[in-house]
Amino acid sequence: MGKLIESLQRVGKSSGGGGIGFVGRAQAHTKPKAAGLIVTMSKPDAGQVEALKKAGADAVIFALQIGKAGASKAAPSLEPYADATAALRAANLPWGLDLGAVVSSLQPEAIKTLREGGVDFVSFPLDAPARLILERPEGLDRIVTLDAHRDDPYMLLARAVNLLSVQAVRFESAFSAASVQRLTIEDLLRLRILRETLRFPALVTIEGNLGSEEVRVLVKLGISGLLMQQETGESASALAERVSALREELERVPSQESEEETPNIGQFPGTSAKNEEQPNRER
Repeated sequence: MGKLIESLQRVGKSSGGGGIGFVGRAQAHTKPKAAGLIVTMSKPDAGQVEALKKAGADAVIFALQIGKAGASKAAPSLEPYADATAALRAANLPWGLDLGAVVSSLQPEAIKTLREGGVDFVSFPLDAPARLILERPEGLDRIVTLDAHRDDPYMLLARAVNLLSVQAVRFESAFSAASVQRLTIEDLLRLRILRETLRFPALVTIEGNLGSEEVRVLVKLGISGLLMQQETGESASALAERVSALREELERVPSQESEEETPNIGQFPGTSAKNEEQPNRER
């Protein structure tokens, strides 16, 4: 288990002298949040990463593109990320790489090389080559992405993901304020069943700004972390403002939900009451 999963398991618990969900003491925000906050960036930028850290981001993941950052079968070059992630490392915050665009060209040993270069977690799709799960370097959390299908056959496939040696699951479909508002009770139940099926922390991608109602709905789904993507043309300051606003909404949820428990579906090894994650056990 690596730094990212340790942080997600401690979400909702504040530490007197440090950050939320992390052992580092450099975090400025100590209020408990209902879910972790991870920001996706297209390229490394030290100033922007520093701003995101100050705004309350719990982690940053960089999306690799084909032909960029020296991506090769050996491993993507990590040199561009050394300076950009310095602020995160100083605060003991994790950073990772989304390998979705380059995953078909990577060899298993590349995963080990990434960990040796300081990467804390990686993300790849369910249709990535199976050879990539052969390497399991200590301390590197691996996230697998599930698509938006929620029919009954897909539920069986989702449950089979529990057999993989990964540490978290990311739902591919993105949630905006409008899409969350359109969710019906049936949609909510299907998403909750899908979440309860999984033994891992679950992450979802969000778009735009979410209000308190939308955030509370996602938390009710048992989500462990929200992934916020930088929008096309969005400035660094605007992104930092969105991160800060979402952090504040996540901080409000525990007090709003403190007297209500969400029961678990007994036959599935999902989250426990009050959305506390169970320690991950590799199979």
